[in-house]
Amino acid sequence: VTNIAPPARAPFGGINNAILNVQAVDYALNTPVPGASVTIDNGPDPTRTDTTDTTGSVSFAALTPNPPTGPTAYYDITVALTGYVTLDSDVPPAAAAHVQLSPSQTLNTAIRIFKPATIIVQMTNADGTPYTGTSTVKVTSARTGTTDTIVVQGGSCYVQIMSSDVPDFS
Repeated sequence: VTNIAPPARAPFGGINNAILNVQAVDYALNTPVPGASVTIDNGPDPTRTDTTDTTGSVSFAALTPNPPTGPTAYYDITVALTGYVTLDSDVPPAAAAHVQLSPSQTLNTAIRIFKPATIIVQMTNADGTPYTGTSTVKVTSARTGTTDTIVVQGGSCYVQIMSSDVPDFS
């Protein structure tokens, strides 16, 4: 007996299973990230991990659809690559990383990652000598609009920011 799937069905998805396509994207550069490890877990299937290709993509086929409720009602997606951090708004249970699949569904999602950066602030007097007093440094995120206020004693400080943030200093 030979069973042939209709051409409209994606490979390994079929009528009863689902497919999840994930792309890892560098948030600052808006480019695909190859070589990232993508893991899906907490769904009805055992944990699966694969590595993104040159287009930053990976496909998980033949996934068991999620039940409507219960502990396996969603698949959680995580992306990891040395030197990168996942954007807070793409960490489960965020919508892009916490997905529910139904039979015959093909779902495409993107997880945004970035390389964190550090700003080094060194204050000097007008004559170039180190400033030794106390001052306040404010760094505002162009992406979120949030402001971090740091009290600096001794003229220098380190501020870790997201690489896609273009900070405004005051």
